Amino acid sequence: SSLRPHCLAHLCLLLWIPSHMPPRCSNTNIPNKLLAKDELNRILGVLGASWADSTKELYSTGLLVYHVYCDIHDIPDSQYAPIFPNLLASFLASCAGAYSGSTISNYTAAIKAWHILHGLRWNINKLEY
Repeated sequence: SSLRPHCLAHLCLLLWIPSHMPPRCSNTNIPNKLLAKDELNRILGVLGASWADSTKELYSTGLLVYHVYCDIHDIPDSQYAPIFPNLLASFLASCAGAYSGSTISNYTAAIKAWHILHGLRWNINKLEY
């Protein structure tokens, strides 16, 4: 998919774009002023730099496994994010037995980080995963 370009693992969080991107607004006195593309890229760059490369590589693995799961189950790109609780539960259940509990937790953190990085709401109650 053009939303998931081939790239180095530590760049997946930044370069893999959800199909539904919310308009980002500035916190200026003009509440609905959309940010310019270069401002958005700077924000993404700063947020993306807040994680160590090893964390980004680990998260990219989780993101890849999640995207493969969605592809195998014919989940439309538009439903990858924001993720619904039942999709997350189904994904995590599919990982149980094949991956350790800590790996599954890292995969959940990866999906959450991807949402946050791209300005999407994370509507998952921590008690649900």
